[in-house]
Amino acid sequence: MKLQTLLDADQPEEGQVGSQVDQVLAARGQLEREYTMMNLNLRKVLSLPQWKQLKAVRADAGGPGRNFIYFKKKLAPGGPGEGPEGPPLPPPPPPGGLD
Repeated sequence: MKLQTLLDADQPEEGQVGSQVDQVLAARGQLEREYTMMNLNLRKVLSLPQWKQLKAVRADAGGPGRNFIYFKKKLAPGGPGEGPEGPPLPPPPPPGGLD
């Protein structure tokens, strides 16, 4: 958002734009690193069939070359965007935890 605001200025300041681009690139790099490490940690705990199944689900959900899982938001019973299959999640624990 900051970068777009800088670019939309009547007379963009090249130094500010360059600095903001560097920040965006650093954030993207950190995000990619975290995503890769998350996948490595997942790979350590999943069996080979589970890992292959996860990769297949990701490929189906995100299209070619995408590594994202998208969840459908439930809009209305039987309507477009019907929620994921399976039973609903249990309610969260009460505040303050178990005593």
